[in-house]
Amino acid sequence: MICLYRIGGLRRNITMGSSQGMSSFEVKAPVLAQLKAALEPFGYRQAGALFLRELAEVTHLVELQCSQDGDANHIAVTVNLGVYAPTLVDRDIREYIRPSIPQAHWRERLGILMLERRDKWWTIESAEQAAAAGADIALSVEEYGLPQLAKIADLAALRKIWQVGVSPGLSDYQRRRYMERLGESSAE
Repeated sequence: MICLYRIGGLRRNITMGSSQGMSSFEVKAPVLAQLKAALEPFGYRQAGALFLRELAEVTHLVELQCSQDGDANHIAVTVNLGVYAPTLVDRDIREYIRPSIPQAHWRERLGILMLERRDKWWTIESAEQAAAAGADIALSVEEYGLPQLAKIADLAALRKIWQVGVSPGLSDYQRRRYMERLGESSAE
């Protein structure tokens, strides 16, 4: 299986063993296809394993991430959610930074939003499990991920989250810095 990861901002590929002879495409295709079917009606477009929806002030992100711990018998995947606000990126580098989960100004794992409130990884050991995981992931994104992203549809919503001292996926320093960029004092 080929997974993408970042080192120093550069994308690299790593080849991993595939589930019972399954290719990377065979493992990820059913999951990505079901995510695409679930997200396209809401205005998301696909870019590899990342789905983006551009709004006036922010971009919503849904990303399928594969574990680097996979082997020839199993692969695990999870879903990352994010909200990217281009105006919070320094002007001199804004055109070079693409919306991504590492660059997002709010980010959370889908499992944290689900009823179990913990990180959720789907294990795939066969084509059948890939299809089942895809269906479960798509349903979970629709049920838990999209409603949460809908609550963060603009800079005012991000500001409101940060004002109470909450900053999923960010350090407190980052939260304070972004609030200053928005022209406000940060919450203590």
